[in-house]
Amino acid sequence: YNFLKILVGFALKIFFRRIYISGLENIKTDRPQLIASNHPSGFLEPLIMACFFPKSLHFLVRGDVFDKKWLRPLLINTNQIPIFRYKDGFSRLRENTQTMDESSRVLLDNQNLLIFVEGSTQSIKKLRPLQKGIARIGFQALDKNPDLNLEILPVGINFTFTSLFNDEVMLKVGKPIAVKDYYQEYITDKNHATERLLQDTYLQMLPNVVHLEDQTRLPTFEEMVLLTRKETLMVSPFPVYVEDAERLNK
Repeated sequence: YNFLKILVGFALKIFFRRIYISGLENIKTDRPQLIASNHPSGFLEPLIMACFFPKSLHFLVRGDVFDKKWLRPLLINTNQIPIFRYKDGFSRLRENTQTMDESSRVLLDNQNLLIFVEGSTQSIKKLRPLQKGIARIGFQALDKNPDLNLEILPVGINFTFTSLFNDEVMLKVGKPIAVKDYYQEYITDKNHATERLLQDTYLQMLPNVVHLEDQTRLPTFEEMVLLTRKETLMVSPFPVYVEDAERLNK
């Protein structure tokens, strides 16, 4: 993990013109945290967070990739946990019980777990509805230790263009949400507590994401932003990595 963190981090600094990251002070080493992120790219988001976050991450990833025997050791040794989807078949879905147990163990060990809460990848500039998995994992961990100081970190990651070389990425980590603030309600009304936690997480993520409710406006939006980007083409290319939210706020 640590070797790849250095190697991939160097490659990312070559691939992107600039990497803007802010809110890293919200990542704590003295408590477990669930990283709730949007998912506009297939694989760049976990690489960026693993390389530039100050605490190592565990990841929930598509379970079918673990079927490749040659790849499995690498996945395990880079803290990846399989999770199966409906299209993987009912028999594979039952394996998610083990996934939930492994996710709880990660949190009970004071580690951080990254979850792409939209449930799938879609290259759009919009925060989609959140899936219930992050709430279930959080509450299950508290079932095992009600005193666990578990937090959800609302993260938004934004690419100027998702897969183009020499463009920009802007990532912002929001203020943490304490899961135990919802736990007493969860004991009496699981569904309502889950929905409330998801809604609050969504609202905390929203300011960190370039969000266009009407995606038909996206071409016009991109044209306008391109005009703004031209103003920065003459800026010094170094440093590539900048801890600053100004670019996203603009």
